[in-house]
Amino acid sequence: MEIQTRIQNCSNLDTKELASFTFNALQAAPESRSEDRTMKKVEGYLQEIWDYGKSVILTAHSEGRLVGWLCLWEVSTDMMYIDSWNPVVHPDFDEDEVASALIKKSIEYTRKQGRKRLEIFLMGMTDDMQPRYEKYRTWYESHGMAQGGKWAYMVADLTTLESGEGLLPQGFTLRPLVAVSNDEIYGCYYETFMASGDSRFLDQTDEQRRGNFDVFFSRSERIEEDASLLLYYGEQIVGFIIIIFIKEGGFINGIGIHPDFRRRGLGKALMLSSMKRAAKNGMKTMILEVDIDNYRAINLYRRVGFKKTQGSISHVWKAEETR
Repeated sequence: MEIQTRIQNCSNLDTKELASFTFNALQAAPESRSEDRTMKKVEGYLQEIWDYGKSVILTAHSEGRLVGWLCLWEVSTDMMYIDSWNPVVHPDFDEDEVASALIKKSIEYTRKQGRKRLEIFLMGMTDDMQPRYEKYRTWYESHGMAQGGKWAYMVADLTTLESGEGLLPQGFTLRPLVAVSNDEIYGCYYETFMASGDSRFLDQTDEQRRGNFDVFFSRSERIEEDASLLLYYGEQIVGFIIIIFIKEGGFINGIGIHPDFRRRGLGKALMLSSMKRAAKNGMKTMILEVDIDNYRAINLYRRVGFKKTQGSISHVWKAEETR
């Protein structure tokens, strides 16, 4: 099977062809979830890609026919993401060959763009997704994209929270995060995650860490401003939480307490204050993801009402591994 790959963007794609192909591929894939196989779901998924704007679409063709595609996100100056559960390949074609061509092209594109890290997060993982994951795992590992980490996806019901704020010890105050620049926040963020159990942060270069931080704390996101807070001790930033709006509710894009101020109940107080402010503004659900080996953080999240519902697994290509 001879395969040609193309680099495209939303402006020069035949979107109807892509939607039809994706719908048919999901219908024919036995391991895909039935709720993801509707045309409404497919069109909504593709619309999210178009709306984001910072995406590149790699398409694979054989004998003039579309046989697969993959979406790449330009995340920062040093990193790119492959969209979850990509590539999309129709089972009627040689899935392994088509997937291989697209993943190889994505690595080549990342390298040519001067970026040093390419990741995919296979999200929504539950026990029934294991057969699907094994297929994708084989595809990525065959191109040197080893498993990076595993995360728990946790959800809290804000409608059951009692009113009021989390109590802070004397000398500590909460202030709005959006009024403070990323440069002022980053020192606390960096020290917090360097001392955390977050394997992904520890695996990154300093440039990648800062790039990810600027994405997570971007003011271009729809931020729940009342619930996005900085914790101060005097005039020193010692904690942070930022909440963005997603279609499922509110998502914690970053939370932490400086290592010099841990074991004082500050994390719990910060979270409860944020959650209660979000609930007061009408938010019903709050969501977060956490490294499954970060037991201290998981225990904190459980204490304030979060429950694990699913998980995610990443695979990573790093430029230094190919030298």
